[in-house]
Amino acid sequence: EKYVDLDQKRNDEAREIGSGLTFQTRTRWLYIRLNYVHRTLDSTSSENDYEENRIYLQGMLSPFRPIRLFQ
Repeated sequence: EKYVDLDQKRNDEAREIGSGLTFQTRTRWLYIRLNYVHRTLDSTSSENDYEENRIYLQGMLSPFRPIRLFQ
């Protein structure tokens, strides 16, 4: 049988913490955001434990006047 321990009860404890910075460029309509997230999962089943570190880089355009792509 492939899944022998299906009746096993499992307790998971998840924790997440993060931080971010937003930079406004000189153009005043371009923003750049840098985020960091640390995530941990502690489980009573050791094969399900994991730790994760992520870094996100995000750009946002916000012009003063709308940009029309189609007329």
